[in-house]
Amino acid sequence: MGQVLQIYQEISQRTVIRPSALPAPAISLRNQTPLNRVQALQLLDTVLAQNGIVMVLSGDLAVKAVPVAQAPAASPPEISLPWQALPDSGSFMMRTVQLKTLRPSEVMRLLTVLASTIPNPVVPLDASGKLLLRDYASNIKRMLRLIEDLEGNQQAGSHSERDGASPPAKRGN
Repeated sequence: MGQVLQIYQEISQRTVIRPSALPAPAISLRNQTPLNRVQALQLLDTVLAQNGIVMVLSGDLAVKAVPVAQAPAASPPEISLPWQALPDSGSFMMRTVQLKTLRPSEVMRLLTVLASTIPNPVVPLDASGKLLLRDYASNIKRMLRLIEDLEGNQQAGSHSERDGASPPAKRGN
């Protein structure tokens, strides 16, 4: 594990901070294609996440390596990129979503199906109409896409009812 974190530190150009109680799984990795710096870090994030370790950015100079159960308390960075721009990786992040038509506690039940084992990955804030998502980039990407689809369908349904028109046909996937 020490060697993997040393490589992570060199590639990220950040100091890796690790607790003494960090899991120490045997990790073997060999990529088949050349990777740029960002891709290499996303690959390492994913491999570490599969082994119960989450890398959490901590300012501009450090990154914390924490067990998955402690990840939410480690204050992940808030990312505001559109879902299409998020990587399919195990990079840990946070996203606040303002819902337009749906109730956060109702959406939470759907989103937790897409979430990882990180504790409390979806936090509903009903009073403000917001959701707090804390998970891996690949899961947040799927959650944001689903929210976009649900909000779009909800708005389309409301619009159709007001106009007296029939609802739009469902798209096949």
